[in-house]
Amino acid sequence: MIKPSFINNTLLTKVKLTTTDLEKEILGLGLNIESYGVIDQNTNKLYLIVQDDRECLQKKIREYLLNEPAEEQVEIFWSNLNKYSILCEIKFVLQNLDNIFDEDWDFWIVNNRKKWIIENYHEERLSIFNLN
Repeated sequence: MIKPSFINNTLLTKVKLTTTDLEKEILGLGLNIESYGVIDQNTNKLYLIVQDDRECLQKKIREYLLNEPAEEQVEIFWSNLNKYSILCEIKFVLQNLDNIFDEDWDFWIVNNRKKWIIENYHEERLSIFNLN
C-alpha cells in the first residue's frame, strides 16, 4: 500500500492510515455501486448533485462540511485501491481540500458515524448522500 502523496511526516501526525474496503463500506451504507465505480444516483438518499468546475465543487464541499463539527471523524478514500485511505477530522479536510482533489481521479469522504458520504467523480460531478 502507498500513502497519499501529500501526507508528509507533519500531516501523518494528524491522520491514521487505513485499509478499509471502500466497496464494502458503500454497500454497508445501503447504497449501490454502478459498474464504472460510482455510487448509484437512483436512491432517495441523494441529497445534492452538482456538475461544475473544481472551484464550485470545492465550495459546495466546504459549505456542507462547515455545518458539521470540525472534530468529527471522516475517512477519505481515493480511486487508487493501492493507496491507503485516511481517518481524519473534518477540519483536516477543510485545510487540505486542494491536496485531496489533487491526489487521484475520484475520492469519497465518509462520515464515521455513517450519516453521510461525499463522492467526487472525475467528470466534475459532486454527489452528497444523506444516510439518515
